[in-house]
Amino acid sequence: MNYEQEAGETVVVMPVAIRPEFCALALECLSKTNYQVPIHVFVDTVSDILKDEFRYVFEHFAPPQTTIH
Repeated sequence: MNYEQEAGETVVVMPVAIRPEFCALALECLSKTNYQVPIHVFVDTVSDILKDEFRYVFEHFAPPQTTIH
């Protein structure tokens, strides 16, 4: 079984609600891979300061296939 076959069956969940720098690192690493797997980021209710930080992270580190909810 190759990666493309497994990708539809694999889900990775990382809690980063109060750690935008961890989210940035993960997105940066994903953007450097050759795999174009779908990436969905769910941002729960956070403070306005964290919302601004996550907005910066998404603008600068998220690969094009990232969907933000």
